[in-house]
Amino acid sequence: MRVFLFISEDGEGCGLAKRVADEGHRVLVFINNRDARKIGNGIVEKHPETGTLLSRGTLEKLLHPAPDCVVFTSGAFALEAVELRKKGYNVLCGQYASVSYQQTLMRTFGVATGESEGVDVCSTGWFNGTSFTGVVHSLRDVEMCDGGKGPRTSGMGITIFSLGKNKLYLEGLHKLIKPLTKLGYRGPISLEAVVGEGGLVGRSIIFSNIEYMIYPLLEIYKGRANDLLYMCATGILKNMDFRSHISLCVKFKLLYEDQVIGGFDEHNLKHIWLMDVDKQGDTYTGIGYTPFSVTAWGASVDKYSPLRDARCCVVRTIKNLTLGEVIYREDIGVKVYRVHEWLKTNGWINEEERC
Repeated sequence: MRVFLFISEDGEGCGLAKRVADEGHRVLVFINNRDARKIGNGIVEKHPETGTLLSRGTLEKLLHPAPDCVVFTSGAFALEAVELRKKGYNVLCGQYASVSYQQTLMRTFGVATGESEGVDVCSTGWFNGTSFTGVVHSLRDVEMCDGGKGPRTSGMGITIFSLGKNKLYLEGLHKLIKPLTKLGYRGPISLEAVVGEGGLVGRSIIFSNIEYMIYPLLEIYKGRANDLLYMCATGILKNMDFRSHISLCVKFKLLYEDQVIGGFDEHNLKHIWLMDVDKQGDTYTGIGYTPFSVTAWGASVDKYSPLRDARCCVVRTIKNLTLGEVIYREDIGVKVYRVHEWLKTNGWINEEERC
């Protein structure tokens, strides 16, 4: 049994922590923000030091019991992550990069930046200290309402539509290997870019986004979450096998806090990632505005659409839940049909991949 320590600012990553614990390992969660410390109560084990703000003294106490892997679920504690790496701990994520630093990083190592028109694409890979593995390509839906309407949010859904080190990877993430190696970073990293007639233009680099980018990836990953985190942190992760190239994630938002959410069971919780939620007895309550996300993967059977299969699976999961006043998008994945065809026609992704 391994020991995992999750260090977060606002309770990010509780869904991932729960998955690792369900796989038979001990997981201790520390939440720094006082206002967010109820998140995960009754769902994950909180470290005894949760209740104090993170400081050098607190960090030393968090290392007891000694963790096999320390996971920073946001970039808020970059200095602490560097300190633990120097002391020999297996650290995942924990990198902060300002907007100006991201732009400089991309320009310096050959990723074009600036204004461009085209298709918005996000490429995510797991960096083991020297190379990428488990590379996936996705589209994000950030507008609050169906049809791409309403205010922009941090994200309402994401659809993985392609795998591997194709042209999207070679023109993007691949060029960041050298600086990432120098930084000593290990963990997932995403490059958001625009792909058009003029090529790939980078927009931003996302470090440590545990909650949003990883959940649809784990839906199609054949291995166990704890092995993935541990092997990447130790640098021995060399290969990742997937059951499909299609996966999607639908994010839910509450109109107001403290709503009871029902319908969870041992079967659908395999596809539900709890976020701003606590549990008392058998009752789950959304105590923040983003209570959970639902994921599904699409099977490629004969000529049937794997994307349609994934969307149907998400609908089935949602229908079994008892929801209050929530907002979620029912059209996550729809725009992939058009974008996927354009990328395939122009040689950016594998021609054999279909949606």
